[in-house]
Amino acid sequence: MPRHRAFANSFLIIELYKINPKIEGCIENPFDRKVFNQPFFNFIYYQLVRQINSNQGIIERDAFIRSFIFPIFEQLWKEEIDEMSFYKSKSQKMEQVKRSKNPFEQSKIDEIPDSLESTQEEAEKILEEMEDQQEQISASVQNAIQGKLDLEPYGISQADQQLFQFYSNKMKSEREQMRQFWRKVIGNAKKEISVKKNGQIKGKIDIDSFVKSYPDFVESEKKGNYKNLLIFNRYLLEPQTDILPKRIEISFVIDNSGSMNASKIEAARKSLAVTLLSIDDFNRYLKSNAEQLNQKVEVLSEAWFFGSKYYNVKEFNHKNVKEKEKSDIIRSIVKLNATGGATDDASCLREISNRITSMQERELKNGKQIKIVFEITDGASSFPGSAKEAVQELLCKNVQIYAFQMGKNSEKDEKVFNFIWNEGYKQPHGVIIGEQVEKLPKELLKAVGKNMQSIFNN
Repeated sequence: MPRHRAFANSFLIIELYKINPKIEGCIENPFDRKVFNQPFFNFIYYQLVRQINSNQGIIERDAFIRSFIFPIFEQLWKEEIDEMSFYKSKSQKMEQVKRSKNPFEQSKIDEIPDSLESTQEEAEKILEEMEDQQEQISASVQNAIQGKLDLEPYGISQADQQLFQFYSNKMKSEREQMRQFWRKVIGNAKKEISVKKNGQIKGKIDIDSFVKSYPDFVESEKKGNYKNLLIFNRYLLEPQTDILPKRIEISFVIDNSGSMNASKIEAARKSLAVTLLSIDDFNRYLKSNAEQLNQKVEVLSEAWFFGSKYYNVKEFNHKNVKEKEKSDIIRSIVKLNATGGATDDASCLREISNRITSMQERELKNGKQIKIVFEITDGASSFPGSAKEAVQELLCKNVQIYAFQMGKNSEKDEKVFNFIWNEGYKQPHGVIIGEQVEKLPKELLKAVGKNMQSIFNN
């Protein structure tokens, strides 16, 4: 059932069966949260019992429910709405008017009031009540209930968090698909494979083992007992122990120039949101499976914006600094606003190259580290010659680099893009998405997933 309804029904399920039901589609089960260091359900239960025992009526209980239960119910309901896909359609009323002989005659459908439709006065009254209720609930309590972090010290406002949450909700389906993909990648990395083992007591005769054990064979021949001779070979299953890189860096280079219109920004924000969050998911799976993989692997991400200038909007943060990591992810989404001027990606790519130390370059060469760069742009580079040199420099340092061009572009712009990213290489590094900008999140996720799969399932 819808998540907000499942949440409401869960109180009765827990009371009757003493188990926390799983709410499908929830990243975090609301009943796993704590309020004032108490389990959520226990806090609600004991507070309501206390109010009832104190002979407090429905008015007092209503205020408590609006403060501690309704915010979660509302949040889950909003998530359901955010994930919906809406399509334009002709209204039934317009069709009725077209069919009517007299266009000024009131149709029958207008005579039947919609039982779910509010009048303007009712709507205004509801909005006033909602504003009053919102003022009554302190922001700190809401944050505690909804699991929000205080990111003000990192320059992230509550409005920024809400905008980021909108994009996170929009891409929830794609993120869940990536979670399943990550599980498969890690599962294949630690799967058992059939390996030939010599010196076994069963199987087929192995010549080398037979020669080494020939004295034992002669002795056994006299006794007529061959049971314990290690002269056979067999195929046995054993865990696969691939040597994985200890560090994987993924850099996202995003066009923030003035030519990025609303639809392009929307596509870029969705792409960044789902990809950065998916990388966080992947890191959690890697951490929980470190023992089975026989080594520690970390995947770090950063984001750059470029226009006339460039700047690092998200750093390679250590995963233990939770607030800093989340702040940078949010910043890389909400600060994308097409205020960067020209399209100078060359300087940004060269800066990424210059930050590679000689030690890191050696580790990139021998596979101890992996570095991947993904660029998203809506047009041709302002300095194509310099951009191509930067791409070639990164490739020479064993950095894997790819670019996506979206939006309607002239033949000249596409020619420049192909010159930088596809001409003169064994494999193409650029993908032209074109006017179907909504395909960008899927294409970026596919590219990230393909590269991770080649690393873990080589």
